[in-house]
Amino acid sequence: MVEHYVVFRAKAGSESALDAALATFADGIRDLDDLVEHTWGRNDNRASSEAGWTHGMLVRLAAADALEGAYRHHPAHHVLMDVLGDITEARFAIDYEV
Repeated sequence: MVEHYVVFRAKAGSESALDAALATFADGIRDLDDLVEHTWGRNDNRASSEAGWTHGMLVRLAAADALEGAYRHHPAHHVLMDVLGDITEARFAIDYEV
C-alpha cells in the first residue's frame, strides 16, 4: 500500500476554487481500482496555515505501482493538474509505502 499526501498553498482569494477542484477530483477518482481511501480538506493547523498552507489531501492506494501508473494517468488527475497552476502558489507531495 502507498500513501500520497499533498499539501497546497492556494493563491489569495482562490481557496474556494481549490475546494471545488479537490471536490471534483474526489468525485472523478472514485472509480480507480486501487483506491483505498481519498480525503481532502482545508488546513486547521495554526502553524502551517499561518505559513500559507491552506489545504491537504491524502490518497491511499492498494498497490504501490498504482501511484505512477493508473493514478497519475487517470483523467481526473489530469483535470486537477491542469487547474492547480491557476489557483495555487505552491504544493508538495510526500509518498511512502506502508
